[in-house]
Amino acid sequence: MTRVQRHIFTALTAIALAAVACTNVKNKIDDLQQQINKIGAERSGINAAAVQTIERALAAGDALVSFRPISENGIIVGYELVFEKTGQVTVSNQEAPGKSQQGFDGEDETQIISVFEDAEKVVFTLSDGTVIVVPKPQVMTLALEGDDTTISAGGSVTVAYSVAGVSNAEISVLCGDGWSAEVTSDPTSGTITVTAPDPITDDKVIVFASDGAGRMVAAEMRIRIDT
Repeated sequence: MTRVQRHIFTALTAIALAAVACTNVKNKIDDLQQQINKIGAERSGINAAAVQTIERALAAGDALVSFRPISENGIIVGYELVFEKTGQVTVSNQEAPGKSQQGFDGEDETQIISVFEDAEKVVFTLSDGTVIVVPKPQVMTLALEGDDTTISAGGSVTVAYSVAGVSNAEISVLCGDGWSAEVTSDPTSGTITVTAPDPITDDKVIVFASDGAGRMVAAEMRIRIDT
């Protein structure tokens, strides 16, 4: 092989090696991009599935038991919701380059872009404009008004009641033998008329309010017997 031939061979070898190196680099870049796309799709799928689960829970009237943000190194990376029947649902933060990490960021059409919370609800806003409102569980209370009164043998007293923290309360009254109670109600308020026996007996009158889903509160009427 002449000197010229050797130079030509060396140059062609270098070009071939450079082409192979470029091809390898491109393949590595393509593989990395595929991995990134796969991770993004998986995270988007997680959020899409979580959003659908939340929507189904709300449609079924499932009650929210708890709600809390999930933090890593001081940064909110997701939220955990626990429903009474559905159980735990976690939505994760899909971070996008150049965007704030304090909220839910991303380009997927089901990426949650903002979360608002107050004492009554949690509001998720999706990037397509959809707004999902998740009511928070409210403390159930029962109040009796005008029950600090006196009743005589065979007499009756009427007491007003009101219930908060539930949209449709079920009212029941527990009283002793010979006593009777009649309830007139709407979903959150009404009256209870209690009638004493004759001869009158010393007994208690207990009012119960239930939401029909397992929550119940009770209050004792303050009724003095007129002797």
